[in-house]
Amino acid sequence: MQEIILVSSPLQALVVGLILKSELELNLNQILVFCEGKYKCLEKEGVTFYELEDTRKLTKEKLDKNLQIIMSKIKGPSRLWVSDIFWPMNNAIYTQMKSEKRLKVINFFDEGIVLYFMGRLRLVRFIREFIKFALLSVKMKRRFSIPNKAPFYGNNRNGEIFALHPTLVRDKKIVKPIRVDLDFIKAFDYSLDQNVFQDDLVALNNARAPAIIVSQPYYRVTSEDNFRLLIENLSDYLRSIGHTDLFVKLHPSESDAFFKYYYEPLGYKKVFQGSLSPLEAKLSRLLNKNIILISCNSSVLLNARSFGFKGAVISYGLDWLANVYPFDFGHLRRQRQLLSLNDAEIIKFGSSK
Repeated sequence: MQEIILVSSPLQALVVGLILKSELELNLNQILVFCEGKYKCLEKEGVTFYELEDTRKLTKEKLDKNLQIIMSKIKGPSRLWVSDIFWPMNNAIYTQMKSEKRLKVINFFDEGIVLYFMGRLRLVRFIREFIKFALLSVKMKRRFSIPNKAPFYGNNRNGEIFALHPTLVRDKKIVKPIRVDLDFIKAFDYSLDQNVFQDDLVALNNARAPAIIVSQPYYRVTSEDNFRLLIENLSDYLRSIGHTDLFVKLHPSESDAFFKYYYEPLGYKKVFQGSLSPLEAKLSRLLNKNIILISCNSSVLLNARSFGFKGAVISYGLDWLANVYPFDFGHLRRQRQLLSLNDAEIIKFGSSK
């Protein structure tokens, strides 16, 4: 049976590499990995890799081209591996494989916090996904599937879930742990980035009291002033506890112009800009005992300890986020619980020492 694997982020590429190393070692010549845009996996003998169009900015042309490439390689009923079916590209291939009777089972693999707090969709989120895919069906002139209210458990042809934090998955019967191999992760990071960011690692390890903000694109869902207020308050909090060496890891959707507008005036320096590898892959090389990793609710906060990070982990402003998403309060409460269980300190918006 063929294994059809879709990758659309750096963390997905790393997780797929860990799964290939531990779970699919005996079936390598039947594995097809399709990577969107610039994202790459670590090459593995026997596995076939294909490039797809990046669908972060989705168009009908990109979607149709990607589907044609994937479907042309599938020889019969196959197992599909994706992070979720909220991502339109994943949803489209899942839907088409079902309709053409080429889907035997769908497995989900970990791409961060979404797996753990979206175990069951609240009504507002379910309606939002229903509307999203209804509109996409019209715009793309193609069928999509509405995710089940239990989006990792209740979909048609559901299989197993491969998780970095298996004890946090709601349905223990179908979960399998992903083993974190730090030697493999270092090899993955070097293969993709070739030590381009060695200077960033040196700067972080030599700074007196460094802090890395993991930026998230909340400017999309709130006003410019409100987003700036979050960054300013977070920065004030860091300085109040003695962390004046401020660094930011931008989100892939955030540009240099974005950095200069929001972060540079507050004294930040960029780190790991343009890295093809996820931040998780560099955490074990951050040896400065005074370093802080901080964000609202980034998946890297959940994953930090598993990937060898020894500094402080802080979630700042979940209450701020609750005001941005007032109807998702239950999900945000679950995120607070998850982050706390994984050794993150929860700090309220506006706090200081």
